[in-house]
Amino acid sequence: MRLFERGTIMKTGLWLAVAMVLGLTVGVILSGCDNAEGLNGLQVNPSSATLSASNDVLQITVQVQSDLALPLQWSLSVPSLGSLFASGSNAVYTARNGATGNQIVTVRDQYGNDGVCSILQQ
Repeated sequence: MRLFERGTIMKTGLWLAVAMVLGLTVGVILSGCDNAEGLNGLQVNPSSATLSASNDVLQITVQVQSDLALPLQWSLSVPSLGSLFASGSNAVYTARNGATGNQIVTVRDQYGNDGVCSILQQ
């Protein structure tokens, strides 16, 4: 194949253009995969509470610093003490009737930043 044959230069130019577009696309995608900076933890309110073991309810909120923190994962240290309903940066904890002990509600963002609410259930 001769470099200056008809169509060869056009095909080579097309492949170079495709390679450049792919390279730019990969660069943009990878640049969006950096870890969140400036977050040392999530601010949970309240950070601690005392509930009676008679179906008391506690609303828990997280102050999300930016859209980068979403989505959030919520968990309980002792699920037998109560239940948790969470949606976004808000959660409602309900103490199970007659169940006493210490409960830790943990919330974690996609980058591993977390916050806790410590609950004493009496």
